[in-house]
Amino acid sequence: AIPLERQPTIRSVDSTVVASRPGLLGVLYLDSRRPLTAFSELDRQVLRSLAAEAATVVENARLFAEGRERERLERELEIASDIQQQLLPKALPKEPHLGAVGRTIACRAVGGDCYDVVELPDGARGFVVADVAGKGMPAALLASMLMGSFCATASGSLPLGELAKRVNNRVCDRTDESSYATLFYAVVEPNGAVEYFNAGHVPAFVRKQSGDLVALEAQNFPIGMFDFAEYNSGATQLEPGDFLVMYSDGVTEAANPEQELFGDERLRDVLRNFRGESAQQLLDSILVAVRAFTAGYAQADDITVVTLQYYGQKSA
Repeated sequence: AIPLERQPTIRSVDSTVVASRPGLLGVLYLDSRRPLTAFSELDRQVLRSLAAEAATVVENARLFAEGRERERLERELEIASDIQQQLLPKALPKEPHLGAVGRTIACRAVGGDCYDVVELPDGARGFVVADVAGKGMPAALLASMLMGSFCATASGSLPLGELAKRVNNRVCDRTDESSYATLFYAVVEPNGAVEYFNAGHVPAFVRKQSGDLVALEAQNFPIGMFDFAEYNSGATQLEPGDFLVMYSDGVTEAANPEQELFGDERLRDVLRNFRGESAQQLLDSILVAVRAFTAGYAQADDITVVTLQYYGQKSA
């Protein structure tokens, strides 16, 4: 009996080189009715050569099958990524009183960050940014379910506290306790009045024309965490030239090679020092600052930024 052994391999994990031990693939077994002495040393050498060749064939066949399966999974992820991008709004509204832009950068093929806009009566618009716990396909599936449920419910013009409660109950009914999402939603009226709720999300910022910042902090539990949760809303007022900035924690938790985080204060500095004139320029400034800080270090979380600029209500 001669073992069929997988050859030892060397691979790298981050900056560490790891050598794997030989693995047993099977046994090449030869039987004879003649006494054991009938097998000579030459016979044994021939069997060892055959076993080595057979092990190579078996291992190559296994690797080929794994490669085909990996290609299939990569293709499915590519399709899922395309579908997820198509579910995002192709463009945010540009109204006489308001302009908005948004962007999501997933750290994997698919991610748990999402954003959308809801058309409401009398020219109001609702903007939502959500960050599902986790990464990859499970987070992407929950994000799709959350956005579908949220936008369908938000279009009914419910009070924001009731809207959040209904969406929370729906998510709780359909997921386990480990599946939840932080979420920020703001309704912007043509006159600049803003009503919002923050469900465990990082604070949104109103960047005043003067450069001062107003933080719209979290006031509630994340969506899908507790089915008994109650939700409260807040209010603020945009003046002509003000910006509203919504984002996910992938911005403030972006890390550089020294494992330092971009952090809340650096984001505040970007907003205070912004000298551009449009929502697109502000979004670009945030992403450029994050990219410069990380210096090419691998992205560990999804990044989403949505910026709105209030122009002021036009007189009739």
